[in-house]
Order: sequence, then C-alpha cells, then structure tokens
Amino acid sequence: MVTMLLTLAIPSFASLDDISGHWAENEINKWVEKGIVKGYGDGTFGPENTITRAEFTALLARIFNFIKSSDKVFPDVSDTAWYAETVSKSVAAGIIKGDDTGNFRPGDPITRQEAAVILYRVFDLKVKNKDAAASFADSGNIPGWSKDAISALLENGYINGRPDNTFAPTDNMNRAEAVKMIDSITGDLKNVEGTYTGDIQGNLVVNASGITLKDMKISGDLFLAHGIGEGEVILSNVDVGGRVVVRGGGENSIILENTSIAGTLLVIKKDGKVRIVVKGDSDIPTAQVSSASTIVEEDLTGLGIGDIEVIELEPGDSIILDGDFESLDVEAPGVTVNLEGGSVGAVNILESAVDSRVNINSATVTDLNIAARSEVTVNEGATLNNLNANATVAVTGTGTIENATINAEGVTIEQKPKKITVAEGVTATVEGKPVTSKPETPPVVDIPSYPTVSVSKIEVGYSIDNGLNWVETDACTSGGTIDIATFDDNVQVKDIIVTAVPATGKIKLTSLLDSSGNGLQIPAALAEEQDLPKASIDKMAKSIIGENKGVSLKNLRTLFGSSVKITGLLTSDNGASLTVSFTLKLGDPAEVKAKNEWVTFTKEGSTVLAEIKDNKGDTPLQSIGVYTIISDTGYMPYKVVIKKDEETLGQFICADPDARGNIINAIYGVDYWYSQENGTLEKLRDHMNTNNIYVLVYRTDAEGETPYTLKFK
Repeated sequence: MVTMLLTLAIPSFASLDDISGHWAENEINKWVEKGIVKGYGDGTFGPENTITRAEFTALLARIFNFIKSSDKVFPDVSDTAWYAETVSKSVAAGIIKGDDTGNFRPGDPITRQEAAVILYRVFDLKVKNKDAAASFADSGNIPGWSKDAISALLENGYINGRPDNTFAPTDNMNRAEAVKMIDSITGDLKNVEGTYTGDIQGNLVVNASGITLKDMKISGDLFLAHGIGEGEVILSNVDVGGRVVVRGGGENSIILENTSIAGTLLVIKKDGKVRIVVKGDSDIPTAQVSSASTIVEEDLTGLGIGDIEVIELEPGDSIILDGDFESLDVEAPGVTVNLEGGSVGAVNILESAVDSRVNINSATVTDLNIAARSEVTVNEGATLNNLNANATVAVTGTGTIENATINAEGVTIEQKPKKITVAEGVTATVEGKPVTSKPETPPVVDIPSYPTVSVSKIEVGYSIDNGLNWVETDACTSGGTIDIATFDDNVQVKDIIVTAVPATGKIKLTSLLDSSGNGLQIPAALAEEQDLPKASIDKMAKSIIGENKGVSLKNLRTLFGSSVKITGLLTSDNGASLTVSFTLKLGDPAEVKAKNEWVTFTKEGSTVLAEIKDNKGDTPLQSIGVYTIISDTGYMPYKVVIKKDEETLGQFICADPDARGNIINAIYGVDYWYSQENGTLEKLRDHMNTNNIYVLVYRTDAEGETPYTLKFK
C-alpha cells in the first residue's frame, strides 16, 4: 500500500531512470506525461513489476474519469483503502464484477486474460469472430469466459500476443505490458477543457466537459467518456472513421456539427439523460440507443442520422427524437419513444419490444409496423400514413391516421382512420365499435388522396439440392424475423418473396447488414429493380460472393455472422412506395465461424497481409467472391482502389455486379478474367508482388476516410 501511495504521489516524468531502451519506453513516457501512470518514489517505473487488479482498474478509471459510485461492496475491499473509491466507481461503470466467490482480490496481480475482459467492457467492444483467438498457439488454454474479449481485442488489432505466438492468458501482467495494451486501444486522451485540432491516428478518449474537437479526422473510434458528466462536448467539422460511443453528457448537449461518422453512433449513458444535437453538413448512417436520451436535428444541411435502433434500454426508460430519420427500430421491451417533430420513414416495433410505447406528437410517420404488443399515441398535429398492425396494439389520440391494415386480434383505435383494412376472421375496435372484414359491418372507407401499398408477408426461397428444387421458409412481416439457424451450410438462399397489396410492382434491395450495422450498402445507381413478388439476392451477390445459383448459408454466415438484416424499397404499380426490412437469423453467434478457405490475414497497422493457404494457390478466381475474402480481415468493403506504386489502375464499388471482373482486369491490365492460365489465386499473388500492385480498401463512401492497404505476403 505504501508503494502504491508513492506511485500516485510522484508524477515526475524526468525522474524515471529505468525505462531507457525498454521496448515500451515510448508508451510509458506518453502516459506518464498525461498523468495516467506514474513512477515510484525512488524515481523508477519498474516496467517488469507485476500490476495488481486494483492498480490496473485505477488506470482505466483515470482514463475514463468515472464519476458515479456503486452501492455494491466487496468483502475484501476496505472503506479506507486507497482504491476503495476507484473500485466503487468501476463497478458502477460496469467494467468489474468480482470473482465467483464475491471478492475483488484487489492486491492480486492481474492476469492477461483478466485485463482483456476489463478492456473489452470499458471500450464497449463486440466480437465478430469468436474463434479469432484460436490463432494463438496456446488457444487451448483460453477459457470460455475470456475468449470473446481476447478475440475482439485481436481482431481489432489491439493485441498481437507474444513473439512465440502465445497469448499466455493466465500469466500475470507486468506494468509495461499494461501500459502497452492500454495505449494500443486508447490511442489518445483529451482531458483538459479547451479546443483541439489535428488528426488522430487510432482511437480518441474525451473525458472532460468543455472540450471542442475541431477540423479533425479520427481514424478509429471516439469515446465521449463518463468524465464529461452532465457537461458539454462539441464536434465541429470532424470525420470519425469508426464508432462514436457516448457515455457522458447531459441536458447541455453533445453537439455534432458538420460531422461524419463511418461507424455507429452508440449512446450508452446510464443514470441520466444525454441530449445529442446533430447540425449542419453531418452524416451519421446508424445510431444505436441503449440509454435514456434526446436526439435532435437542427439546421441540418447534410444527411443527418439515417437509421435509429433502440436496444437494451431498461423497462420504463424513454427517448426523445426530433428530426428526419429513414427508419426507427424499437427492439427493447417496455420503453417509450417520443417523436416530437420531423419525419420517420418506417417505425418498426419488433417482436422483442413487448409493452413498448411510441408517442407521435408533432411528427409525420410514413409506415408504422407493429410486431409486438404495444401502445401508440397519434396526437393532434401528427400524421401516420400507414398503420400495419400485426400484433395487439392500443392506438389513441386525435391525430390523423390515413390507412390502417389490421392483421391481428386485440387492436383498438380511438380515432377513425380514413381507410381500414381488416384481415379475414379478425375483429378490431375502432371508435369503440367492432370492425371486421365482413360485408355486414364494413369499416368506414374514404377514398385516400394518394395511393398506398402494404406488405402482408415475407418469405425466403431456399434449396437443399443445389438448386434443383426451391421451397419457401415460414413467413414473417416487415420488421420481423425468419429463423433458418438450424439449416445446413450447403443450403442455398435465393429469392426474397414479398406478398404486397397491390400485388404488382418493383422491389430493389438496398442493404444487407450484420448485427453491428456493417455490411452491404448498395448505392442507388446500382440497386437493381426486380418484379414483385421476388427479389433475388444472387443478382447482386454473385459478383461479390462468387455464386450463380443462390447464395449458400456458408457464405452468408461468413459475411454476416449470426444474422443479417435485409432492407429493400418496394414501389407499387400504383405509384406508392414502402421501405421493407426483416432479419434472417443465420445461427447461434457462438457457433457461427468464419469459413474463408483460401487466405489467412495478418494485420500490421493499416496494412493487411494476405497469405494463401496450403494447396489453395490453384483456386480459380471465378470461384472466389470479393467480400468472401476481404470480409475476413474484419471489414466489409464499400470500394477498392487498385494502385501500382503511386499510379491508380482503377477504382470500383464492390456492390457493382461487374466489380470482380473489372478488379482483376485492372490488376492485369488486359482482359485476363476468363483465362484459366492467369485466373488463379497464386498467379494473382505473383503478378501483384512482381509489379508492386496493391489494393486500398474503403469501408464506406465517407469523404476523407483512411483506407487499409491489402497486399499479398
């Protein structure tokens, strides 16, 4: 304890005389200067000394500046211990939970796997490939409770293991290793009020109020940490290449002005409501909300926020939205969503959102799709164009409802929609009176001022015999889920079958996204219209996956993991349009494994080196899809640029049906795409290495995004 008190008290950077020439010298100096780690009273740092569980937790508590304390008490943490407050705040932040005996063991040296789990929690990481840690030579020593954390840190490039390709999960961590691991994932830290400019390579943590980030590009994630408290942080003309994770901020707002986020805006501030204001030329494709919050668009000239997903809130929590959004998915049960103004293209109350409530106050909603028992209020001044009730719902208020399609029992509507369609055998209550599909009790029907289209069911066509025969899955509605998790890898998926009213029209697929919101965003110019009722996945996927008869579940699981959210735009022949989406459950996340059969990848900073697996060099390029290989690097590419030294040979959007052939032709300089002699993986490697050809891979179309470089080893 005396040693630790001295460590905390002696901040002198110049007095550390035992780190010169040490492999972690630069990282130790960096974080000593920032006041996060400190030397001993005798002027040494002790890089090879072990670090305790309490000391490691204290480092992260300083970086994120935890504020709130927990009522939880560990029996082995004394109220008078120097680390008591740090432990209490770390419990409240959710990064430590104690061992299976209920103790914290503050004085024990922390093991490498324990440190990985704490970092996994505090940086809100999600594992994509649960078997990434299997690349370590000692992976058999990694237990299940730490496997996800170690895999996530590895696939994001935050850890590399030891020189002998082991991770040594049960080895005690020393002080140098702790600083190195924290530096790799934290990147940089801003913890003093003021305005900061200049680009950041890697991640950035902001842990204090009154900070402005201006004219800045951040290649990794941005963490607006707990230490902001109820204060304010401003982003002005900032491009973020990864996620923005909001853990702090209050009613005074997190302001995003002229800001682009390539990844997801993730809102997870517990114990209090944060207000996020999006202004100017800002572009944020997806926001995931996991805590009570207010999200407002003001004076917007850019695209603003596209899709909002309400997930993992506590029952009784509420959020406020005011702006123009493409879609809103409510997944969390028992929550309240208030739409104060603006417009939403599609509001989907999903099957998991039981007892949720949506209040449409002064907003306009094009489609409200209900798949779970819920409540909806359409207040005066609000407009709901299409209500699609596929589950029990109570609709109240005095606002306008143009069309109501009722396919479930237990639906009550206080006000009278202009048009009502009730499914056969179903009885609803409108204005206190029963309404059915029977002629003797017809609903009041007014001719709408504009045409409409609705979807009654969605199915997926699949084959178990290599395309000889095709059958349909069980059906769901828009916003619902089709479960094919038990299907074999060799099953092929081809057509999405949409039953619409009216039945004729066009549909085009616009995106296929995994559970983190990453995946295929198809540009409007490349989205191919197909005749209802079928939209073929392979029409857009055969180029990037390398198949012609549907898409195998093996490849879908490789690309998207345990589920894929499919979204399309339906345009009826009567002129009406409707955004349709559903989730295809592909398997248990614990059982879905990457199945790249051809290449292994090694990450070195922003460079990814590809090495052909044994006996795979003669694989024809025609049988390999662009995404199937590149997605195994941990990224889903949007665009690739082919370079020879500094010369650009071509650039291609990966969703283009001709992308695969055009990419190979650009690399070779002539039309060798169908040549068996030159069209193998090994020939491609030799040609690229001989001519110094490499590939720049962009994950999005965001201006100024830093790509990663793909080369053959």
